[in-house]
Amino acid sequence: MKINLKKFHTTLIVIGLFISSYSFGYFYGSYSMNQFFNERLSLVNFIFRPSGNIIKTYILLNSSDELKRLEGYYSYRELPLRDENFLLKRYSMETSDLIKKTIIWVAEEKFKDKNPVDIYQKFYNTSSENLKIYLQQKIDGYNLDKAIKK
Repeated sequence: MKINLKKFHTTLIVIGLFISSYSFGYFYGSYSMNQFFNERLSLVNFIFRPSGNIIKTYILLNSSDELKRLEGYYSYRELPLRDENFLLKRYSMETSDLIKKTIIWVAEEKFKDKNPVDIYQKFYNTSSENLKIYLQQKIDGYNLDKAIKK
């Protein structure tokens, strides 16, 4: 049985092109969504057509209605975005303690691979006294859990 080398090489090239195109599209799409949420839009972002969920989340997060912004943070949690600076910026902009607690929760969910104490400390400096107590309780609880596991 003789293998046709030309067909084999062509098949490998087609598979390679498919994998590289898919990878580029995936990473560029994630990058574009992050740019969209951070309001750093460019001409390329107008070519990229975000899905309805992304646009809806963007509109909800920028609403003047507090409940819609709260819904926007829940929607943001479901997106495949991981932008810590975006959450920190939004945290400092918000005035409601409820929404700020929601942002902390979203950050906990998005960054499960990081040490939670590092996340809490980043929010701590821009927090009100009530939220500083809340964050300190979370830090103490995490440290206690860690000590018990040892």
